[in-house]
Amino acid sequence: MLPQFLIKLFFVLNVIWIKHVSAFEQSADDRILFWVLYGFFLSLATIGLCAIITLIFCYFWYKNKRLLLEKYTLSPTLSKKSNSLS
Repeated sequence: MLPQFLIKLFFVLNVIWIKHVSAFEQSADDRILFWVLYGFFLSLATIGLCAIITLIFCYFWYKNKRLLLEKYTLSPTLSKKSNSLS
């Protein structure tokens, strides 16, 4: 949901950029405001993308760690059986 929103936002900003460049007369304030907004949304998209990548990495790391712990630790039932046999 969030990546689709960011892609649409980036597309809208590019359309605004094309319209802004094609305008014949531009004031310096308009150009400064555009670059500030463009930089803000671009950095927001970058932070969002990094957050999504981090969450995916953490999910797979946790899943792998949990599987390794289950594989290499004795379950309580096995430890009870080994104690009762000895």
